[in-house]
Amino acid sequence: MTVDFKNDWNEFLAKEMTEMGFKYDTQKSLEENTIRYFNAKRRIVSNKPRAIHESKELCVPSEHSGAYRDIKEIISHGRDIRPYLSRKTKDANDNDLLLNEWGIHHLHFSPERTKDVLFVRFTDTDAFIIQALPHGLGNSDVWVNTLLIEILNKNWPEIIARHKVVGISGEHLNTMERLNIRKSHANVAVNVSDGRCYAVPGGGIMASGACFSDIVSCDKLFEELASWEEVVRANETNFRTALRISKTDPLLIKLMFEDQECWLYEPVRKVRFQLNCCDNQGIQMDTGCRPRG
Repeated sequence: MTVDFKNDWNEFLAKEMTEMGFKYDTQKSLEENTIRYFNAKRRIVSNKPRAIHESKELCVPSEHSGAYRDIKEIISHGRDIRPYLSRKTKDANDNDLLLNEWGIHHLHFSPERTKDVLFVRFTDTDAFIIQALPHGLGNSDVWVNTLLIEILNKNWPEIIARHKVVGISGEHLNTMERLNIRKSHANVAVNVSDGRCYAVPGGGIMASGACFSDIVSCDKLFEELASWEEVVRANETNFRTALRISKTDPLLIKLMFEDQECWLYEPVRKVRFQLNCCDNQGIQMDTGCRPRG
């Protein structure tokens, strides 16, 4: 029986990254490319309809009012928001440190780029529009502006509640200190006006600049690939029975990824076995091994 789920993941990853417009870097390890993939997926925002929530403090400059309506329509209908994201999102190696530490995207008001940008916290189902602020020359402090966390706390504390820390207090830092800390790929907690303190609501920045949550997702994925291999090997007899093949016949079981679902697939007879999928990083095998044609 042949089972190599890491190789199956590698095949999927190379194809998926290419289709997404990213380069699969053959000079990097499978783990490194997996982290790059998770980074790219977080940054580009998936095309799915989202409910829009606007903060009480939101103030969009009048010259962007039409563009803002367009952006809201794109988000609410689940269309492609990538033209409004940073051009750096085209590079899977690039790390958005604001996103990695605070979990906040920034959108331009035009695909041609604008000085004012819109700060948004996305979930799978919702878009929380925080504020519009200028960036660029003379406005480098916008990336560490704690007002963004303050607004999240005042309007939707529930979406960052699990990042609240108790018993410690964030450092009282000026803008330059925060910028230097961010550039050095370190993390620092943020105090807000009601006394709460939040730490890394985006997952946290690693020394490499990568997001800690992407590292965790990568580790979890490979642990589960190894675990699934063990389950499949332990059920070899069940697979052979379901496929009606003898103990001596070659048997190859592959892990296939399709439409955000996973399948066990026997390629010679073109039979696939359904999995119970929690999400693309948490999968349990249907131990009944029922073939699906």
